[in-house]
Amino acid sequence: MSLDSPSFSTAESGRVFVSPEARWNFWFVLICSQIFLLGILLRAAYVYWWHWPPESIYSDMQGYVGTARAWFSPGYQFGPKDTFQAPGYHMMLGWLLHWNPSMVLAVTVQFLMSCAIPAMLAAIAWQLYGRSVALVTLAVSSLYWPFIDYTGYFLSEIPFLFTMLLSMLLLVSAIRTQHDRLSWAWALLSGLTLGLAAAIKPAVLIGALLILMLLAGAAWKHRWARLRQVLITSVVGMILYLIPFSIRATRLNDGEFVLISTNGPMNMQQGHAGENVSGIRFTDPQGRGVWQWGSPTVNHKAQLYREEMDRKKLPIDPLRFQTTNYFNCAPWDRDVLRKAIRDRIREAPLEVFAQSCNNVYETLFTSPPWPSFWAGRPWGTLTTWSERFFRWFILLPAFLELVVRRRAFRDKQGPGLADGLMALPFFGLLITVFLATPEARYRIPFDAFAIVLAARFYTLGASRPDGLVPPDTLIPLEILPEAALPEPAP
Repeated sequence: MSLDSPSFSTAESGRVFVSPEARWNFWFVLICSQIFLLGILLRAAYVYWWHWPPESIYSDMQGYVGTARAWFSPGYQFGPKDTFQAPGYHMMLGWLLHWNPSMVLAVTVQFLMSCAIPAMLAAIAWQLYGRSVALVTLAVSSLYWPFIDYTGYFLSEIPFLFTMLLSMLLLVSAIRTQHDRLSWAWALLSGLTLGLAAAIKPAVLIGALLILMLLAGAAWKHRWARLRQVLITSVVGMILYLIPFSIRATRLNDGEFVLISTNGPMNMQQGHAGENVSGIRFTDPQGRGVWQWGSPTVNHKAQLYREEMDRKKLPIDPLRFQTTNYFNCAPWDRDVLRKAIRDRIREAPLEVFAQSCNNVYETLFTSPPWPSFWAGRPWGTLTTWSERFFRWFILLPAFLELVVRRRAFRDKQGPGLADGLMALPFFGLLITVFLATPEARYRIPFDAFAIVLAARFYTLGASRPDGLVPPDTLIPLEILPEAALPEPAP
């Protein structure tokens, strides 16, 4: 803030008086900056002292680390099994472990990504809504426990969130910049990083499609040439990045087309098998292995059920939330799983629809984030309280923000367009959960966008006039009528 700001006044004696507003702004910036630094210190303590990731390699973490090491081992034979999960995080982790087998490099890279997440999220909020929303976003995301917690595991959530936010930041920058070359470059990089995010977790694709439709509608409505250019360039960048992954997966899957991975039908089957099904087990008839996955959501319901029965001193049904579905196929055999899903829909369509709705509900309100929820004190306790904080202080304000300012969304410019950019990735995740399987862990990266919307609600709808608006709606100062110009200071 310069001395020419209205927040300053000068007396005849030459002393400078700072207004209460300027003092509040100074302390607000200082406090939020200190919270950001505190978040970095907490991440460092958690990752390097309290929860060293190499000491928590089991279940999914063991799968990621084992696959990453196997892919970079001499003589490893790739096959259809290597198309089951999205390859992005396996490749990143494999390179890091190849360069540094002690895992220190992998831990440090993930730690640096986690530290950058609040700053990138605040930068997005600043470009869309201004400083107030950016500072609140910075403070909340710096101390948001899941963003700290998942830094301590070899899981894909932090790299996925990093690349997704980087893509969004580049996209917003490409739209707002007035330089054509920068707009082209940032749009291309946005598409490339979005492709990388999709290669880590394909759950981003539905939200990306919704954003594409929103921005295409805005470009059409306002004849927004720059926005059309950004859309085309970013889509080209994403396609260029995903083509090699698709070719690789299709080749490994014996020539049957695969966009990124083959685990979609398995997730759909597990998410709609019935409330008592806690796991799914595959036995490959060709003798290539046996695989089994469990559902943290169903296991949590089983735990609550046992506690309730013990409290009421009633007998426990051994099949309640304890059923396992068996398949005589490999988990990447999509034809068998698709047929099972179709048969399930034909047999009980209403039950399947109800299960889909329940998937959304559980992801938002009841499903505990794995794995820290099961880790006991103190991490399990922190996870429980962070979920309560999310529901009451992030999700609810974000929803109210969209409801209160819903009319601005119709304009497809300014704050309404910004709200759409923040809301649609989260809605895309809910659609994915509706179609697949519930788990709060899949939701955690998308909480970032809800944090921005909640921050705008807390700042009473703060916005900036030069946000996401077509250039022809910005009237340069020099062509304003004389009556509209501010009067010169005496």
